[in-house]
Amino acid sequence: MIIIGQKDRVSRFVQERTGGTFYDYEAIGIEKNGVLIGGVVIDEYVENTRCAMACAGDGGRWLSRGFLPIVFDYVFRQLACKVVIITIESSNEKSIKLMKHIGFLPVYTVRYGGSNGCDLIIFEMQKNDCKYI
Repeated sequence: MIIIGQKDRVSRFVQERTGGTFYDYEAIGIEKNGVLIGGVVIDEYVENTRCAMACAGDGGRWLSRGFLPIVFDYVFRQLACKVVIITIESSNEKSIKLMKHIGFLPVYTVRYGGSNGCDLIIFEMQKNDCKYI
């Protein structure tokens, strides 16, 4: 079940798993049997331009083909963003692989920008490249 309108609940879930801090955000979650299993936080929104995204989940397959169109419809159609930005530490190989699979492209590496001294990779997805809308 898709969760909309519970942004504090979803953002706490994502924050506990990513260590991120969110200020002015929206969030979309997904739950199974009443338990939150994944969430996406949309943050750093600049009107009609861009937003940042953070996501986290428990277990596999929460970031599904049914969930992704809802998330990308929100950022690209409702918020009218032209690009979504995600940052991932280079030590997080699983997330890097997943974001590339979804369609995000690595565009820049910040050397030693990760919290544990590793590099920080900046990914982007342009609206025109999104296969989910």
